[in-house]
Amino acid sequence: MEFKDLFNPLRKCLGDGHNRQYFFRDLMAMITTVSEDEWGTAKDPNTKRTNDNTIFSFIKRGLSFTFAQSIVNRLTPENLTERINSRPDGTREALAKELSIYDKEINAENVGVKAADMMVKIITKSAGLMSDEEIAAEQETIKASKNTKKSKKSSEIDSAEMKETDVIMARSFLVSHENEKELIPLCQIAMIHSPEHKHVRAMYTEFILLPKVVQNYILKASNAESLINLDSLHYGEVIDYFCKDLEEYNLSSQRYLYMFGQYLHRAFEYYSECDISKYDNYSFTRLCKSSLKFLENVGSPIDAYIDDYLWMRDKKMQTDAPPPMDYLWHEKNFGACHEEDLTYWLCRFVIDVCNNLYHRVKKADFDLLYVQDQYAETQEDMYYCALNALYNLYLCHTRVAFNDGVEIKQSL
Repeated sequence: MEFKDLFNPLRKCLGDGHNRQYFFRDLMAMITTVSEDEWGTAKDPNTKRTNDNTIFSFIKRGLSFTFAQSIVNRLTPENLTERINSRPDGTREALAKELSIYDKEINAENVGVKAADMMVKIITKSAGLMSDEEIAAEQETIKASKNTKKSKKSSEIDSAEMKETDVIMARSFLVSHENEKELIPLCQIAMIHSPEHKHVRAMYTEFILLPKVVQNYILKASNAESLINLDSLHYGEVIDYFCKDLEEYNLSSQRYLYMFGQYLHRAFEYYSECDISKYDNYSFTRLCKSSLKFLENVGSPIDAYIDDYLWMRDKKMQTDAPPPMDYLWHEKNFGACHEEDLTYWLCRFVIDVCNNLYHRVKKADFDLLYVQDQYAETQEDMYYCALNALYNLYLCHTRVAFNDGVEIKQSL
């Protein structure tokens, strides 16, 4: 169960019509005594509060490790339970019905306790801590391992020692790059994309030089296990899918296949070392939904513009607003700006478009690997974040669904 799977039903039950970022803050006030000032999240310079873009990222892609770590030791599930239990019977029954796919025993009487317990488990997992079930399983594994070692022949000892050496190597890598842990999944992207390249971020190069078994251990420890068997990014195919999606969802008035096929890569080829902290991601005007009038004159990210544009399209609302790609082209003067600025904004646009399209084009029910691009520092990082986002989009278009173990062919 992901955070968004619980957040959305809770918002229907407890949100009282408030928008997502407002309810997120309200929900955190229920589940933890840690104040917003202590979250350790990036602050909006205008409001001095956590960036709305960060909150949207948590809602769409899951809680970050850093945020979960900041609140996990001061949780108050009893407050969330009490809030749910204060709702009318019909509301609790509706909430229980939505959550019953995750727990068949849930009902209107116990939904408060059950939902609070689900939230605690999500936060605990996001913080890198093991659940009671995982601890019990680990204990059984250790016990079985000890029994196996007792029966090993002397010829097998060297093999066991080698495995232990691999584990030590992997843990050493994780400790050395603890401050970069949110970007560790990108190491595998770097491995596939440029295995013989000396990267700006030393972590990528170090990872590439490690034995495969050590790399796999690191990816598992970083909740990036889905990347272990990745052997191709399908770059040409996914750029084609991406450009077709721009056209299908009216996100651009032109099909910029050449631009994304040629200029996107230049972020890595020529501008990998460029610091991206100089770019103001909150320099766009937000399209206003009926419930967000107060945001009309507040700077926002292009992600919010795309989100609003697609929301209005889904609702078949008429608007004179230009498609997001056209708007970005105009706002950042793509016809005359420096190429390094163009490559940065193309990466930013690709990431935000993909994140807004996943649930619209997804052909099967499966989890995607989100990378918190807010921790990117250079265009090299941003480019790899863009490749990860594009690969996710490729999976959404091509993944085959299964029903009771029977493959269901999807039309592409």
